[in-house]
Amino acid sequence: MNQVTLSIAMSVYDGVNSVQLKRAVESILNQTYGNFEFIIYSDGVSKLDLLDYFKEISDERVRVIYSDINNGLAFGLNKIIKTFSGDIFVRMDADDISLPNRLQEIVNYSLANPKVDIFGSAMYQLDTGLGSLDACLSRCCDAEIIRYPTKHSDIKKMFLYRNSVSHPTVAIRRDVFNEGIYYPLFSLRNEDTLLWLSFFKRDRVFGNISKPLYIFDFSEDTSLRRTDVKKAYSDMLDRFRVIFDLGGGIRHCALAMLCFVVTITPFYNWVRNAVIK
Repeated sequence: MNQVTLSIAMSVYDGVNSVQLKRAVESILNQTYGNFEFIIYSDGVSKLDLLDYFKEISDERVRVIYSDINNGLAFGLNKIIKTFSGDIFVRMDADDISLPNRLQEIVNYSLANPKVDIFGSAMYQLDTGLGSLDACLSRCCDAEIIRYPTKHSDIKKMFLYRNSVSHPTVAIRRDVFNEGIYYPLFSLRNEDTLLWLSFFKRDRVFGNISKPLYIFDFSEDTSLRRTDVKKAYSDMLDRFRVIFDLGGGIRHCALAMLCFVVTITPFYNWVRNAVIK
């Protein structure tokens, strides 16, 4: 089991708080499974506290790639994809938290499900604020759990109207990238949807771990980013692309438009919480 090597991919930009970043990095370095490399892309970071923290990291498993300009998440992840050496590519956002057993569960699942190429997991939704790693982990029992279908067929059905794999929780086998597929650079913060579409079109198999292995930081700022009209409109156009390419119908187009309308109204958070519950 220890022969499986993981490559953790994280992109960091100036919008991340140093407390959140340290907490996210610690949640990876403190994993129960230790056979991994941790590649961090510094996406035009100029904040001194973030840059100083990069220099403070002494763990030999960590490698930082620096860029003088901000190129965006998709560009940074593609840069990591071209350099990672592990058997499985694992995502991690710079303001979230991985549960201590996340990597071990990923390895266990990959060995038990050798035909699954791309898989995520359930996750906790929590406004983590600036609490310590231990404090955030202790609050999981009170957090909402976001779950996703576990079977490929159900994941594909849901994908016609919404994402059915959580991007920050995803793990992707190395051979999936051998076909030269990367995150698209033209989508407005919706690069994961179009990457999943490319995989579906090539008959790659999806799955999800039913256990929550990740804490997704959902604050007021997160909500504001999601209800941005340009972002919501871009999401709708990308969903239309999914529907047309995967053979969806009028019902799915109507759902995509309904999601757009709900996202830009004051009812977004209420509807989102109702769906999670």
